[in-house]
Amino acid sequence: MGLDLLDLQFRIERAFHVDVSKDEFIGLVKNRDVVIGDLYELILNKLHLRNVGRYDLRLNEFLWLEVQSALHYATEAPREQIKLGLALETLFPRETRRARWQSLRDVCPYKIRELDYSGFVRLCGFLLAMGVVAVEHWQIWQIPGARWFWPFLGFFGLWMVVETYWRLLNVCAPLRNCFPKSTKTVKDLCRSVLSANYRAICTNSQLSFDQRCSGVWEQLVAVLVDVLGVDPGDVTFRSRLFRDLGAE
Repeated sequence: MGLDLLDLQFRIERAFHVDVSKDEFIGLVKNRDVVIGDLYELILNKLHLRNVGRYDLRLNEFLWLEVQSALHYATEAPREQIKLGLALETLFPRETRRARWQSLRDVCPYKIRELDYSGFVRLCGFLLAMGVVAVEHWQIWQIPGARWFWPFLGFFGLWMVVETYWRLLNVCAPLRNCFPKSTKTVKDLCRSVLSANYRAICTNSQLSFDQRCSGVWEQLVAVLVDVLGVDPGDVTFRSRLFRDLGAE
């Protein structure tokens, strides 16, 4: 297993107080990847829990009707045209995407992720931040005696890069026009909403479920975010550990 997987195995064992063997991890591999939902089920089995809500037809139908209704009000598209396989590009054309997406976030009773920046914008922003900080640091290094403080200046420079990059992205906020990662169709949107609002959806649908299961899911998401440095919204039951979350 790679370093990320070894760290993930250790964090899971420590977070849930269970023993997960290397063979059990390997047993989760399908098509050279690991589906997060399968990892979640493994942990539930270790804890002698069973999540009936995740596969409940009533819950999935309840969520679908809620998302369909929110999409109808946000985009003014006829309900009968909003199908699970429909591409979000159809409902959110680039010209009006930001306004419609914000409207969706306003009318939907559940948390929906903000639009994202393109890879080009992120790369340019990072390179510009690095350039600005490099110029500033070069001037500091010219001060007599400044080299004695190189450890402090190094950490200060790292903080400056992060701070400058964050500010540049805020300035470029109007360029956020890409759908969240792995969210291309209405079905993908439903999956994302379910994973990010699982406890609230189960409660609102009046489904009888074990609260401990949703707690396990939330804790697993926190572990994955910490180990892999991904956004919590990227972690869904159908996310793949390598292809979607970038594990090594």
